[in-house]
Amino acid sequence: MNNGEQSSKKNKESMKSDIFVRFLVIAGAVFIGVAMIMPFGIRYYYKSRISDYETIGNMGAIGDFIGGTTVAFLTAASVILLLATIIMQRKEIKISQQSIEELVKQTESSVKQAEEARKETKVTNDTMKKQQFETTFFNMINLHHNILKEIEGGRKYFIKLSAHMKEVYRLDGFRYFDEQFINEILKKDNEELDDLIEQLYVDDYVMWELENRFGIEPNELLAQALAGKDEQLEEKKEMRRLSFKELHLGNREAYRDILDSIRFDEYRYTSKPPISNEVINNFLDGYKINPGHELKMYVYEKVYEEAESVVGHYYRNLYRIMKFIQESDFDIDNLEVNEIEKRKYYGILRAQLSSFELMMLFYNVNYSTKGEKFKALLQNTNFFDDHLVEKDFIWTNDKEELKYFAKVGN
Repeated sequence: MNNGEQSSKKNKESMKSDIFVRFLVIAGAVFIGVAMIMPFGIRYYYKSRISDYETIGNMGAIGDFIGGTTVAFLTAASVILLLATIIMQRKEIKISQQSIEELVKQTESSVKQAEEARKETKVTNDTMKKQQFETTFFNMINLHHNILKEIEGGRKYFIKLSAHMKEVYRLDGFRYFDEQFINEILKKDNEELDDLIEQLYVDDYVMWELENRFGIEPNELLAQALAGKDEQLEEKKEMRRLSFKELHLGNREAYRDILDSIRFDEYRYTSKPPISNEVINNFLDGYKINPGHELKMYVYEKVYEEAESVVGHYYRNLYRIMKFIQESDFDIDNLEVNEIEKRKYYGILRAQLSSFELMMLFYNVNYSTKGEKFKALLQNTNFFDDHLVEKDFIWTNDKEELKYFAKVGN
């Protein structure tokens, strides 16, 4: 049933209700009129028919009858008018309900229109915000390329910077670590230090002797000597111990000279020295296998100090681009969509960097005090992901630092 038919039906029902109410009102009025007229009509009618009529009091019995009859008419009139009132009130309530329903519908329609307008406005605003973001973002990308062009050699500069950093580590890094390592040894208690220096004093001589007699490649004679089966070597080792006790035992200045003379630099190219010594193994672990953060910072800061005038602007601009992405909201009502959009722009930014640029950025944020804010910005972003070439790492344990940047939950 359509709206027109429903409206027509309601109008017909309303007309019937109005006619019925009018009928009841008229009927009620008639009953009231009859009730009012009846006492006077009966009085005049019976006045001439009562033989001993003197006053109205002589009509007592007839009055009782009239009273009872009049009350019945009045009661009937009250019931009829009450019924009419109820019907009218029901109609008014129905009209009020219809008005409320219409108002509710209008309100719902207004709310719906407002919601649609809000969504349209949000889409428009989001589109404008994204356009503004992309305009600024790609302008910053263009600026990045212009900065790169100003660097002598462009992308090749970062390959040279990586090679220079390896050389600084080989020379300055070794001297720094060697000094720190020796200082740590000299902090030990006297008795422990005496035994340790004596062992190093003997083992360093043994290594020199073994290299001169047998070479460092595995062979049967070398194996026998290491097993203590070479009598000549064992005699020299004992003489070396006696010499240490006579000349150096307890002399800390002599201990430093001994440590300075030991060829730790020859151990850094192999993790398997011809002799097994805990101190030498610790040296290899701390310098070659698992260098610490302090050593890496020393090397990178030394390199960056030389190169800051060239690459400082480059890194600062990258930081600003990354910060701009991080602080932008693409969809405040949907965090997942927001993260997807950010990852897309992270990828676009990363695609502008060569493998060596990306690696040197990795070193800049990890091992530079000036890169600490950048590092915090890159946390949990997967920015480096699997895009770094591990064979180009300067330190073999650098991949452990990647955990900081990995997205939680991935």
